[in-house]
Amino acid sequence: MSFTIIKFIQRKLVLLLSLMLLCMIFVNFGNSQDVIQDFYQVDSLENGYKYRIMYPSNFDPNSSYPLLVFLHGAGERGDNNIDQLKHIAAIFTQDSIRNKFPAIIVFPQCAKDDYWASVDSLRRRVDSRQDPTKSMNQVIQIIDKLEKRSFINTERIHIAGLSMGGFGTFDLLARFPQRFASAIAICGGADLLNVGKIMQTPLRIYHGALDKVVPVQNSRNIATALAKLKANYEYIEYPDGTHDVWTRAMSEHDQLDWLFSYTRK
Repeated sequence: MSFTIIKFIQRKLVLLLSLMLLCMIFVNFGNSQDVIQDFYQVDSLENGYKYRIMYPSNFDPNSSYPLLVFLHGAGERGDNNIDQLKHIAAIFTQDSIRNKFPAIIVFPQCAKDDYWASVDSLRRRVDSRQDPTKSMNQVIQIIDKLEKRSFINTERIHIAGLSMGGFGTFDLLARFPQRFASAIAICGGADLLNVGKIMQTPLRIYHGALDKVVPVQNSRNIATALAKLKANYEYIEYPDGTHDVWTRAMSEHDQLDWLFSYTRK
């Protein structure tokens, strides 16, 4: 089998420019979550569960927009409806991004004592045969709620996540193989028994080769299985990457072009 390995030398210029732009965002925002929060409104389910949602700059309820749900990692769990904005959320608040990709962006928050998916303590095994976790059920309810709104393009619902959220992304693809237009899973893992379902969604998988938190073999295994099925996927492994490759991955120059280019068949 062959993997798509990104050599740092080949892409360092593009990556450097992307990271410089991202740094400028944080400088302009004073690296403050308070400012980022201003972009993301508080919404809630009927059961009281709160989450964050951002609408396009010139939101028109009579128009139709894609929906992206982003699942955070284990370090951002809680119930303050703030910590889930720590990573990646700032990227979507850039004027250039909001103008080029008008979309509804949602950041739910996993409960402190819960996970997005059923994962063992070593973060090696996932069992999607179990019922969704309580927190994942909340995510499913959010999607159910939003896709009933006339301004959501139900053919363009996308899912992405990092670390624990990467596991959650694979879990959702397995549970709803016909629901998502495209997906991004960063340093996560999947139940290989569900590869036949996962392959039905265009997918990008990212992992750092030096990750000591979530084994890189998780992503290698799913990439190998997808390759055998000739799935529409890309596996990008950063040879010098550790666990926190999510900003690097989401800052890839064509990332959002790729993500939002898909419509569910």
